[in-house]
Amino acid sequence: MCGDVLGAAVEGWNAQQIAGWHPAGLTAFQPTERGFGRYTDDTQMAIALSRSLIARGGRCEDVAAARSYAVEYDPSRGYGATAARVLQDIKQTGVDATSIQTIGAKYLPNGSFANGGAMRIAPLGLVYRHAPAATLRSAVASALRCTHVHPVAVDGAFVIALAVGYLATRQPGDPTGASAGPATAVPSRETLDAAGAALGAAGAASGTAGATAGPAGPGAAAASGGVCGEQATPLKLLDYLLAHRGLLETEGMASKLLTVRTTIASAPSFKPASEPWSEYLSSSGWAAEQALGAAVAETFQIRADDAVAVALAALCWHWLCPEDALVAAVHYGGDTDTIAAITGALAGALHGLRWIPARWWAVLENGPAGRDEVVQLATQLAELSNSGA
Repeated sequence: MCGDVLGAAVEGWNAQQIAGWHPAGLTAFQPTERGFGRYTDDTQMAIALSRSLIARGGRCEDVAAARSYAVEYDPSRGYGATAARVLQDIKQTGVDATSIQTIGAKYLPNGSFANGGAMRIAPLGLVYRHAPAATLRSAVASALRCTHVHPVAVDGAFVIALAVGYLATRQPGDPTGASAGPATAVPSRETLDAAGAALGAAGAASGTAGATAGPAGPGAAAASGGVCGEQATPLKLLDYLLAHRGLLETEGMASKLLTVRTTIASAPSFKPASEPWSEYLSSSGWAAEQALGAAVAETFQIRADDAVAVALAALCWHWLCPEDALVAAVHYGGDTDTIAAITGALAGALHGLRWIPARWWAVLENGPAGRDEVVQLATQLAELSNSGA
């Protein structure tokens, strides 16, 4: 949600335009036509998928997911034209086990190859974190069946779901190989709810730039993301994804993953969290980041494999500073809300919630299906585990 909102104000801008208007870095939410702090279709579809998974005890069923998307659908959130038509059809005429098999290609003969599946798939990756990869891919296809059946779209969403599951079960390790410290135990549901309630009362009063949600906020329950001692590094993540390339239907996705891995492995340095964006945006490091983005994606990353590669690049380049990862994702330009939403999902899986700046948390929309309800949905998702048995 944070990445989605951060990127929404500059969707369609290129990197030069964004840096020109925000030379100190676009690090705070901006007003949009939807209103300040309000999310787009990216978050809304993830919420709908979350509700479907929770209602079915962690199982992804294509008809149930499609119906949930249609119930949640609000055209003011900025849906793509094809997805909007499909969801309007489902609202008007319904969907069943027969129609679900063809509706995804109703308006595009081969189905959409766009990033709309990858942008919403993180909840499924979390729930299926202990499932075999083949089971996960089948579940991803089910979650996308009503809108995205093209192999490029399914591959992209599968990679993100696979990454979320991997990151959510590991600790963030230093990309240089230094120790990230011992594993952190996962508190109870009651602890998480209490922490969320505390931040709801205190967070709005703390909008200081640089402050985070802090130990009294939601991160008290998921401070470090992972639940075991094994540490994840950028190269370990990318190697894990490439190890499952046999389940990809398109060579393009695997090729882009390999390009990201090669570049990250040879990068001489990464941005320190303490370095101001006003300096970093004119640095050789930022130029190298932009070059990687250009190598794996078109300027507007509408293709799922483009969007996934760029989001992974942002995460890996700013591995230990998730806030910087989201800011970088936005500054790449193009489909900024979607790239930052995907990056945020990955960052959250690895780092939990405590890193989220108070200046973001306090102003996220918080009505129905807003911040606090999403925290509760996420809590319920984290309690589910579909092992594929």
